[in-house]
Amino acid sequence: MVTIYGEDCVSDKSVKKWSAHFHGGCESLVDDPRLDQANAVITTNLIDKRDNLVRSDRRVTLLILAVKVYVSVGTVLTIVHNWLRYRKMCMQGVLKQLTDHQKELRMELFISIFVSVS
Repeated sequence: MVTIYGEDCVSDKSVKKWSAHFHGGCESLVDDPRLDQANAVITTNLIDKRDNLVRSDRRVTLLILAVKVYVSVGTVLTIVHNWLRYRKMCMQGVLKQLTDHQKELRMELFISIFVSVS
């Protein structure tokens, strides 16, 4: 096969494995679903602790949450995003609209600074 298809071809071992697989009765080309490892670290007690910590201080980081309960940052991320459904929010400052009086004061300040510099 290498002489015909080149170095990027499927190995003989893989071809034999697939052949045995399909001769055994399998008709699907899609991978079978794999069982994920059960996550015994995430408990309702841990989820409640995370929820209380986040509610007490909204600016807390994932690293601080992980340190407080002695679990990995990945576990904290899973709890916060998948179980508690919290999302990162971005607060953008809203520009203030100046009143006429504030505009006059600002202009006077600018003129006084401009005159003193020049």
